[in-house]
Amino acid sequence: MIDKTIKKIQEKTPELIELEEVKDRITGILFWKNARFKYLKANVQEKFYKEWVILAEKSVKIGNRRLEMIEASRKLTRDEANYEEIE
Repeated sequence: MIDKTIKKIQEKTPELIELEEVKDRITGILFWKNARFKYLKANVQEKFYKEWVILAEKSVKIGNRRLEMIEASRKLTRDEANYEEIE
């Protein structure tokens, strides 16, 4: 990415890019911007990751509640069947 940008600048102003210090400065600025972009992207990904973890935890809780309800209803049907047999 940095090399492509330097080539674009070199095409527009070739005399400017011949100076090595200017080239180093441009490379440094582009490298810094690229690093900052990656840092911001990582923060966004971490935020989404945390949200996905929260959603996963909620779905596990909901799944556990459903299992508890299913087990409770099975127990009720067993109790009803046992009650009918006793009568």
